Amino acid sequence: MLFVPAFGHMIDMYSEGLADLNEMFINYPYYPSEQKEENLALMKEKARNRYFPAFEKVFKSHGQEYLVGNRLSKADVHLAEMVCNMEELDSNILAGFPLLQVLQLARTQQKTQENHEALTEDTEVTKSKMCKRLQRAMFGQGKD
Repeated sequence: MLFVPAFGHMIDMYSEGLADLNEMFINYPYYPSEQKEENLALMKEKARNRYFPAFEKVFKSHGQEYLVGNRLSKADVHLAEMVCNMEELDSNILAGFPLLQVLQLARTQQKTQENHEALTEDTEVTKSKMCKRLQRAMFGQGKD
């Protein structure tokens, strides 16, 4: 797919919108304790009623995997980050947003695959070291 200049504007528009919500999230720990509950409620309300419905609508409108141009952009990265951030505050925040849930599920599956590969790699290294140690102990051969 060719890059169309209008895509750049759309990417910026989505990214800037997400930056507004992200700013609230970033500042949350620094709010005075008496304002935290109010600001938490405001963040959740904006995510549920303003941001997430808009992005859900975008995905429904074009049926593609990415927000713009059917390829990964900074807007997709910002959206994934915001979904993660908001889920830290409320694990049910994506209820009612099936396409955003798919985004989160894909990220979770990728992490699971990466963890499995790392564990498999570590296990193979450990097995190899154990075999070498056993060989050295039994036959005086091999090195770690």
